[in-house]
Amino acid sequence: MCGILAVFGCVDNSQTKRSRIIELSRRLRHRGPDWSGLHCHQDCYLAHQRLAIMDPTSGDQPLYNEDKTVVVTVNGEIYNHNELRKKLNSHQFRTGSDCEVMAHLVNGEIYNHNELRKKLNSHQFRTGSDCEVMAHLYEEYGEDLVGMLDGMFSFVLLDTHDKSFIAARDAIGITPLYMGWGLDVSIIWIRVNGEIYNHNELRKKLNSHQFRTGSDCEVMAHLYEEYGEDLVGMLDGMFSFVLLDTHDKSFIAARDAIGITPLYMGWGLDETGLEKVETVKVNGEIYNHNELRKKLNSHQFRTGSDCEVMAHLYEEYGEDLVGMLDGMFSFVLLDTHDKSFIAARDAIGITPLYMGWGLDGSVWFASEMKALSDDCERFMSFPPGHIYSSKSGGLRRWYNPLWYSEQIPSAPYNPVVLRQAFEKAVVKRLMTDVPFGVLLSGGLDSSLVAAVASRHMAESEAACQWGSQLHTFCIGLKGSPDLKAAREVANYLGTRHHEFHFTVQEGVDALEEVIYHIETYDVTTVRASTPMFLMSRKIKSLGVKMVLSGEGSDEIFGGYLYFHKAPNKEELHQETCRKIKALHLYDCLRANKSTSAWGVESRVPFLDKEFINVAMGIDPEWKMVRPDLGRIEKWVLRNAFDDDTNPYLPKHILYRQKEQFSDGVGYSWIDGLKDHANQQVTDGMLTNANFIYPENTPTTKEAYYYRTIFERFFPKNAARSTVPGGPSVACSTAKAVEWDAAWSKNLDPSGRAALGVHEAAYEDTSDGKIANAVNSSAQKIVAENIAAVV
Repeated sequence: MCGILAVFGCVDNSQTKRSRIIELSRRLRHRGPDWSGLHCHQDCYLAHQRLAIMDPTSGDQPLYNEDKTVVVTVNGEIYNHNELRKKLNSHQFRTGSDCEVMAHLVNGEIYNHNELRKKLNSHQFRTGSDCEVMAHLYEEYGEDLVGMLDGMFSFVLLDTHDKSFIAARDAIGITPLYMGWGLDVSIIWIRVNGEIYNHNELRKKLNSHQFRTGSDCEVMAHLYEEYGEDLVGMLDGMFSFVLLDTHDKSFIAARDAIGITPLYMGWGLDETGLEKVETVKVNGEIYNHNELRKKLNSHQFRTGSDCEVMAHLYEEYGEDLVGMLDGMFSFVLLDTHDKSFIAARDAIGITPLYMGWGLDGSVWFASEMKALSDDCERFMSFPPGHIYSSKSGGLRRWYNPLWYSEQIPSAPYNPVVLRQAFEKAVVKRLMTDVPFGVLLSGGLDSSLVAAVASRHMAESEAACQWGSQLHTFCIGLKGSPDLKAAREVANYLGTRHHEFHFTVQEGVDALEEVIYHIETYDVTTVRASTPMFLMSRKIKSLGVKMVLSGEGSDEIFGGYLYFHKAPNKEELHQETCRKIKALHLYDCLRANKSTSAWGVESRVPFLDKEFINVAMGIDPEWKMVRPDLGRIEKWVLRNAFDDDTNPYLPKHILYRQKEQFSDGVGYSWIDGLKDHANQQVTDGMLTNANFIYPENTPTTKEAYYYRTIFERFFPKNAARSTVPGGPSVACSTAKAVEWDAAWSKNLDPSGRAALGVHEAAYEDTSDGKIANAVNSSAQKIVAENIAAVV
């Protein structure tokens, strides 16, 4: 997963501003440590931090169309980039990147980038990147490109023809995106090489100044404000530095007395000349980029990046390119012909994207909030499934599935169709040029992902490079339920399993880092993100850069324990719709940012657009928990993979009930967090919480503690407003709390509030009753539905 940053309409387009953009982009370097890219066009800047998954050797961003008049930066994966390339057959692609299709169509993956490339058969692609298709789609379809994308993504696209731009995020919000509005101010910039030995003494002299780090060199900018050029004589150390004062664009350079650290001075030759370009910055993956390349067969591609297709798609389809993408993505595309730009995010919001506004009228886009929070006074999370166009000056939804209106579907349940849709979703996410694995907790969702991936590994291109044995990863406290269950599943599937242990203290010690990276103070998200954060560090150390994960199933199928209390199928379906719409604020945010903190990309097959449409079209009566028919939560999914002739999983794993939230990694994990919070927050502090934090007031000491950490990193009102609030039980929305009167006074949002439901169900499954209790009449109805479809 990559990191993107885009700024449009800056009053200051000096070298100082360029340096500031580079500095802010480096805050996202953990998301993409493999490459840093920057495109500047007058008052427009598009920066990219790349995690090289598709076409790692040549899919660097920004990505362009043939004449570089469309520029796109993408975070994500475009799964249908090959299909999109075919549509752009008159375009020239430079890479194999799935995202290149965007400029000819980002943060994310575009799963249908191959299909989209086929539509762009007149375009030239440079890479095999799934995201390259976006710029090309934009040329063809304009803002409508967003609706063509199948994947998880957030992106910003700049059209240099008219300086317009768009930004978009996938429908559910799997990839993060924030939007902000900047405040341009005079800044003192300093670059230092060396060590300042007396920096602690100097800080004492500057007690009215606010320091952000413990770095010995940070003191220099503050000394300059107080003492000007005389600061040099106050320093004790070995150093060389350059300091820029943007008040008057003056600068100084200095070297320590003996010349211990090197410093050279030179005089440059400026070259003039600016060509019109289409630049695209992409975060994500375009899974259909090969299909998209075929559509663009007149275009010339330079790389194999999935994202390269985007610039070419833009040339052919304009903003319509977004709807052609299959993947997870967020991107920004600049059309230098008129300096217009677009930004978009994948349907679900798998890849993050934020949007902000500066007081000078500039518009900013970034993969994470930390790149906007200092320079934008106003910013927000970019909504999933939306596109922003500078031409219209507003956001519009490009993803409009039938389920979004929350109308009750009536399609019959067909387990074969459901199983095939999920298998297709997993297979398209095996698109990778780097080592990968599966996050395996031993629960139903991750076990199904691992089972399907292991079956199809041998036929994937990745197997030719990395072998046909699937790697699986699990983390937990010693003796935790997840470790035991994951080990059993791994043994059954024959994977190369990696088991990691952590202690409660290690988790507590990591909390500040976790909250800084995931950018939320939501209690359940922090609890679940911490083990994932610790595991991602271990995974990265093994050389693995991409993992498949099981997020999204509980929201789609009503898998959380509180769904046992759903009063009827209408309420159940409406709650699943609400949960999917909010995924980008919870599970997508956790899955993306916890892994991206260590330069690892997480892909989520359950949040495939096609799969969601199939699953959300089923009559919700089949999702209701019906003990009299042997149906526990997510029975429709379990039954779809219940194959006696060629089992995907053992029965007791297939019908294993969901662990209470966060308890799977170890039953003492939540208790340890609460104990630590109790030591940090007094009763008096909690009593006055509504005065200190009037918005989303914390109601427990644990929530208060997380909030204090968050506020240290992100003190602005705009930042705290990006975090959802309201009552919840067992991860429910506020509306579902009304299902049980006893839940109204609940303060713990985890699954422990549904403890009675969980224990009762475990009593049933312990002796195998549930696994074998599928009522014959229910089986008969399923068989009749299959026969009717056939």
